[in-house]
Amino acid sequence: MKLGKRLLIAVFAGFFVNSFLLFIWGDAGLKRMNAVITHRDKLIENIEELETINSELSLERDALLYDETEIALRARTLGYYRENEVQIVLPGEGKGAGSRTLGTLIRHIPAPPGSRITFRVVYLSVFLAVLAGTFLWKKDGGSNRQA
Repeated sequence: MKLGKRLLIAVFAGFFVNSFLLFIWGDAGLKRMNAVITHRDKLIENIEELETINSELSLERDALLYDETEIALRARTLGYYRENEVQIVLPGEGKGAGSRTLGTLIRHIPAPPGSRITFRVVYLSVFLAVLAGTFLWKKDGGSNRQA
């Protein structure tokens, strides 16, 4: 087999393996795409949660703007009292029902470092292995028997 054919076979084999690895584990491969889809789903859930909190806060704001009883209750929680009112503090009282956690922190997960180098090393090793295999393969069908 001529050297040009051997090199061509080795290049195509290395390209095929490299393309397959990139399709599965590359920066835009299936594994990375699943991570992006999961991240998108978390963002959608976070947006829905924030919209719920926003609607609750809008109702609370409207109550504070127009409901005198709500205004008086909020003023008492801030420490403002009318004349002749007495504050009674119960021990063990924690955060009230009015406390909130706004959304969850979602951060972007970057691609693992060095993945491109790994693919290049695999490509080079497949290329060299196939090239060496073509030098070991004889013209008579690959058998090493003496005629």
